[in-house]
Amino acid sequence: MWDNPPATICSRLPLSTFLVGSLSKSVCVSLRVGFLRCPSDAVVRAEKALQSLALANSPLIQEVAAVLIGNGRADDLRHKVGAELEARHRLLRQTLLDVPFNGHARCPHAWVPLADASTLPDIVATLARQGIWVATSRDFGIGPETGPAGLRLALGATTHRHKLADAALVIRQLLAMPARVAGGVV
Repeated sequence: MWDNPPATICSRLPLSTFLVGSLSKSVCVSLRVGFLRCPSDAVVRAEKALQSLALANSPLIQEVAAVLIGNGRADDLRHKVGAELEARHRLLRQTLLDVPFNGHARCPHAWVPLADASTLPDIVATLARQGIWVATSRDFGIGPETGPAGLRLALGATTHRHKLADAALVIRQLLAMPARVAGGVV
């Protein structure tokens, strides 16, 4: 997604690494097509693994992806998606103000760390009542202790930037409230 990306581990160690990618985040959400680059001695094993996992992919979607890559349109779309994500990150920064968040400017998500994991259920419930759906750190873990508490915001989930700004304002106001009040009053 970068115009001048740093060298990948795969490019530095091509005989011992696998590179997996997808068009769905960088070109078009509906292009659920990925690719795999692997060492030559692992191709047969990788093909068998992919066949057992990915038989349901639509040939039509694969063809659309191939055409877009072949005629250069995928690269044009990648630049447009990247520019839109940069604009949404700027909007988020302007709206959240002093609420910290992490995420590369061309990443379709932002991570808002929370100091207290015990507030997650109340925050999520309050946001849901207002029609704002977020993922939490608990959604990405395999056990009760999932690491630092936080909210994952999907920046591309709405087609209109003003809706993202409205949601970010609600999140900012909610996080500014004392923890004991945030769950039940908003």
